[in-house]
Amino acid sequence: MVEIEAPAKAILLGEHAVVYGKPALAVAIDLPLRMRLLPAEGWRLDQEEFQPRRRGYIAAALERAWQGGPLAMTIRSSIPPASGLGSSAAVTCATLAGAMTLAARTWDSRALASSAFDVEWAVQGAASPTDTSTIAHGGGILLRPAGSESSPLIDGHRSPLWELSRGARAWEVSAIEVPRLSLVVGNTGVKGRTTDLVAAVRARTEQDAAARAAIERIGALTMEGTEALLRGDLATLGQLMAEDHALLRSLGVSHPALEALVSGAAPVSLGAKLTGAGGGGSIIALTDDVERTAHAIVKAGGMPYVVEVDRQGTRVVGEAP
Repeated sequence: MVEIEAPAKAILLGEHAVVYGKPALAVAIDLPLRMRLLPAEGWRLDQEEFQPRRRGYIAAALERAWQGGPLAMTIRSSIPPASGLGSSAAVTCATLAGAMTLAARTWDSRALASSAFDVEWAVQGAASPTDTSTIAHGGGILLRPAGSESSPLIDGHRSPLWELSRGARAWEVSAIEVPRLSLVVGNTGVKGRTTDLVAAVRARTEQDAAARAAIERIGALTMEGTEALLRGDLATLGQLMAEDHALLRSLGVSHPALEALVSGAAPVSLGAKLTGAGGGGSIIALTDDVERTAHAIVKAGGMPYVVEVDRQGTRVVGEAP
């Protein structure tokens, strides 16, 4: 038996623009997913027959990492599904880590991030390494196109982790020194469809110069926000998060429920924005008063989660013969 814990993730800056070769800044957050795997007589998931076609991420991860017999698997997750918080990446990382541990294969966050990216790409047909790298490693992650230039401040406070590539695209993944942050997630309960939203943004950028300019600005403010984070200037980071949200709204990926939560959280936070693909899902608010911000999210119709940065990433939390 092995038990794995994987965190959720929140993108502070850069979603959608990352599809066009722009940077993204993300943090792992302490909404844990726990997965237990043990050999069994038949394939089971949460005490029911495992149906690979309905659980594509788990099936693809097992195909990649497990050559043994049937497994009984259980999942207990604090991550709302389809909420922009990386639930699919968390279950992918947990499945891979559990299967490799049961098979007595050594792994680290680099190997896990690479395999998890492969799984997400296989299931989705396209993917960014943001979610899987952040959840595999933990802490703060800056994703940029390979070979990108950055400021002396960023270069002095980042640790290069790995590069990942797919076809002509290559990404550089770095760990960023993240101070303690007070964050509140607000979940709308509305499930967005990432593939539809990405396609809609692509269509808009192909037709609209203003949309292309928004993508460029999101890329620039992501680097500005990373510098602000490293300086400990959370007020500026919050302002840039608010600007990022306005740009994402202009790209058509917000939702009335997201707007309600952002509007409710903004007066009692340093900055609030949607996180993830949008179309529903969640917001993330940077705040110096988590109780007021959480209360404002409730009043606006959302479910608040007070979170901190998870600095460990995916790990084994239990193991027995």
